[in-house]
Amino acid sequence: MTENAITDSKRQMLLSNASTPFYSQGWTVQSQNPYQIVLTKSKAKKINHILHLLVTLLTGVWLFVWLYLVFSNQNSGTETKVISIDESCNISIN
Repeated sequence: MTENAITDSKRQMLLSNASTPFYSQGWTVQSQNPYQIVLTKSKAKKINHILHLLVTLLTGVWLFVWLYLVFSNQNSGTETKVISIDESCNISIN
């Protein structure tokens, strides 16, 4: 029983270490259990709304470009990665 507890804690530590680099790349945890972490990341690009507001106020016509960027960006979707660890401490990332 003690061996399983050590193995389980080792597996959880290895899984945590495997997921850490993804957080700095903008990935967030969607769900997690002791042997699997599901990460998601938005494909949407950041829009500089202040810049677009200033250009719109100067030109007026830029509003149509800004609106196009906002609405096309909403349909970008998300990307998903599943990081899991098996009984032998093999990590898979899909």
